[in-house]
Amino acid sequence: MKKRIIPAIVVFACLIAAGCGKEKQCICYYDDVDAYYEKYIFVGPGLNCSDISEVSYENRITTEEGSHTLQRSDIHQVHCRDAHNI
Repeated sequence: MKKRIIPAIVVFACLIAAGCGKEKQCICYYDDVDAYYEKYIFVGPGLNCSDISEVSYENRITTEEGSHTLQRSDIHQVHCRDAHNI
């Protein structure tokens, strides 16, 4: 009996751990443009869609000194929600 219960518990624990680690899909609406505009964003398991307040693009650039850095562009204020709870 114990030989069957322990593997069942291990399989159940793996299923629970995999379910908690999934990324979420958020739908974000732009607040700072006149036209209706929405963007879908995938976020990791530790972030709530309602926590997102700004979206932008980051471009990797090389400075004149030869170092690499990220430059933000196309910055917008947004409000987001979970795309699956529409």
